[in-house]
Amino acid sequence: MRDGRYDEVELERIGAAFPRAGAGDLMQVRQALETAAREYTDQSVTAELMTKAAEQRDHWNKVDQTARELHRLLMATDHGLPPVWWSPDPTHDDPAWLATARRFADETAAHARGNAVDFDAHSKANGGTRNPSREAYYGQVLAVWTDLLGGELKISKNASDIVRGPLWRFFDAAVSPVLGTSAPRPGAVADIVKREKLRRGS
Repeated sequence: MRDGRYDEVELERIGAAFPRAGAGDLMQVRQALETAAREYTDQSVTAELMTKAAEQRDHWNKVDQTARELHRLLMATDHGLPPVWWSPDPTHDDPAWLATARRFADETAAHARGNAVDFDAHSKANGGTRNPSREAYYGQVLAVWTDLLGGELKISKNASDIVRGPLWRFFDAAVSPVLGTSAPRPGAVADIVKREKLRRGS
């Protein structure tokens, strides 16, 4: 795959997995698979930008706590300058600086809380071995198989109990150009199909 499009050899592999498909069907299949691949790639970029989300969440929580403590101390502060600089005339104090400092501490705390919420959500969605963007991509590929090509969510195995058959050939042909060496192996595809059937309630 180059620039988000399958080359002719890759398309031949996809078509060979379901030889009953006509030229029009394959055009729809190509468009749907390339759309799914682009969406997955975009989501992968987002995931890369949000690496170490749990650590970043903890960092921004600390910033929030520190800024709120600073705001509390500033609210308890009476003057912006030592009295020696303005006594006995309080108009020579610097109330504008104090107001600005309080506002900055308050805005910093709010900003930090927002960042912490974003990182927390990403950490929970992608924690452990979960990879929701890849699972969604697999689901889109399998939807092309069932909805556009009329295939069944059914894994076939040979006499040696190794996953083979048209669904495996189609899935491998579709995802390998996108995922490269990280594409799932046959045994993993059987688990992917099982999860998709559960998700669909079938």
